[in-house]
Amino acid sequence: QEDRNINICDLFGGSGIRGVRYKNEIDGVGHVFINDISETANEYERHNVELNNLKDIEIFQHDASMFLRMHRGEFDVIDIDPFGTPSPFLDSAGYCSRRNSLLCVTATDTSALCGTYKEPCIRKYNAKPYKSEYCHETGIRILAGFVALTLAKYSKSIEVKLSHSTEHYMRLYIEVKKGSKKSDECLKNIGYISHCKHCLYREENKGLATSTPNICPECGEKLIQAGPLWLGEIQNEEFISKMIVESENKKNECNVSLENMNKIVSLIEYFGIELYRPITRLLLSNWEEITERINNYTESDWMMADEIQKTTPTLDRFSIAMLIEVLEGEDTLNQAENVGRRLTDEEMKAIRKHQDEQ
Repeated sequence: QEDRNINICDLFGGSGIRGVRYKNEIDGVGHVFINDISETANEYERHNVELNNLKDIEIFQHDASMFLRMHRGEFDVIDIDPFGTPSPFLDSAGYCSRRNSLLCVTATDTSALCGTYKEPCIRKYNAKPYKSEYCHETGIRILAGFVALTLAKYSKSIEVKLSHSTEHYMRLYIEVKKGSKKSDECLKNIGYISHCKHCLYREENKGLATSTPNICPECGEKLIQAGPLWLGEIQNEEFISKMIVESENKKNECNVSLENMNKIVSLIEYFGIELYRPITRLLLSNWEEITERINNYTESDWMMADEIQKTTPTLDRFSIAMLIEVLEGEDTLNQAENVGRRLTDEEMKAIRKHQDEQ
């Protein structure tokens, strides 16, 4: 949402595919910097850039940490996706990151983060893991906590926008903020999890040097601790909703503006992520006709929207009108021609069930 083109650093370029996709598929990208210390990788990167006829992509062959320190404050997005742990490179990322930039971090050493091998996790992330039924979330939180503690040395704080554990890797998307006060507040989200493997009781204790309980209050058995790790949010619903709408908008080539997509986001947040697909598919693909109908509403048409708004203050008048069109409006011309863009009976039932529960 910057009012200028953004610069992206793909720190471990490999074949260059990610840097190529950044430039090829995202609007508003200025320069893409692809780095890899391997000469062979550089050759493939240049070849793939030429194949895609792309400009404003530069190829570099440097040590990853040195490359970041050579380009302090130049990147709006830093993507760190090494083979194994990202730990050795996060210090330089903290030094290099600019205000309100996005830091993308991948870790493939999931056996350490999940607690299969404790010593490597302690050695790489300064944290003790625990292999439980939620060990992947624990691993993500250990990784996020390590990023937060590393960036705090440079008076920078983190806000986790999205995180996921998929197959052999974990990945974080983090917005970086600057300021010592923000860093101090951020570190209040560092703490420990205490887990009882007998009755599955668990609790969290915030604070880097906080005391943790040893005995389970439910069954009296010994508690096992994991941490320090991140105890704050690991998803941001608004960020994810906007990504979902943008993805559907691009996939279906609907060309709906950012301002109008934000109106759809408010509906997604109201219904919940699980109902995003039917709502976004219908609204984006039929945006012009639906908005034209709403713009031609008479005072009597607006009466229903105004009544609903009294019990649904989180939605504005226009969003409620869109909701009415989703539930009650006639099919648009586009829907009539393409039955696949209609809401299915199951989707309609889910939406109406949500309405009844509000």
